Amino acid sequence: MRKLMLVLSAIMLTSTLAFAGEEKAPAGAPAKASAKKAHKKMSKMMGAVDAVDAATNTVTIKDGKGVVSKCVLSADTKIRKGGKAVAIGDLAVGDKVMCTCEGEGDALKCVSLIVKGAKK
Repeated sequence: MRKLMLVLSAIMLTSTLAFAGEEKAPAGAPAKASAKKAHKKMSKMMGAVDAVDAATNTVTIKDGKGVVSKCVLSADTKIRKGGKAVAIGDLAVGDKVMCTCEGEGDALKCVSLIVKGAKK
């Protein structure tokens, strides 16, 4: 009888440990791989405003090395000048800015643009 109890206990312990290692997602929950969001490439650039086009919502920025980048602004872009929110029309050529962008190459979408110093 003792041997039978010992064997049954060993079987129960083994099966409990085997099932404890499995993780099950709740019903209706998305799989982990599909739940992860794709990361967008973010970059920051500093320079001077080279051109402003309010009609196409673009700002062209020239950095200290002379590299020119065109950034597209959207309704979600946060533009700040002197600590206050401003519109694209308030930017001027020569303003010193820091722009946080999504994307690469010619497909830069400006997330935030902060004027660090006005043109002189």
